[in-house]
Amino acid sequence: MHWALFFHLVSVTIGFGAVIATDICGLLWVLGKRSTRDLLNFTGVTQPLIWLGYGGLIVSGLFLRPNLHHVLTDIKLSGVVIVGLNGIYLHFIRLETKRLGDKKFVDTPLSYKLKSFWGISVSQLFWWTAIVIGFLTATKK
Repeated sequence: MHWALFFHLVSVTIGFGAVIATDICGLLWVLGKRSTRDLLNFTGVTQPLIWLGYGGLIVSGLFLRPNLHHVLTDIKLSGVVIVGLNGIYLHFIRLETKRLGDKKFVDTPLSYKLKSFWGISVSQLFWWTAIVIGFLTATKK
């Protein structure tokens, strides 16, 4: 199963790396350092990478034979499901960003800002949760 672990680590690198890069680009937009067009172009590249990494994690994770009778595994799997559902939510936030036009973040509606903040926070929380639990359970074997 060494190949599954390798594939899993590559998938984390691709998926979560793209998430971090996307969040940094979004932060630069919030700070006025990037335009809406820059943000949309960047996320147009990173969004497929996030889904590729996420899918790779699910497929490779099946071959890593997780302990399904462990509470941490239940938490991790719940987090993985939440990350996926939140990814769909963030896809709709991206579509809403397109409809905003080339507005600066400061000029966007408060409801958009709150939805964006919520989606990004959930993403970070549950990606990190899954990564930390994966590390903890892998080192206990």
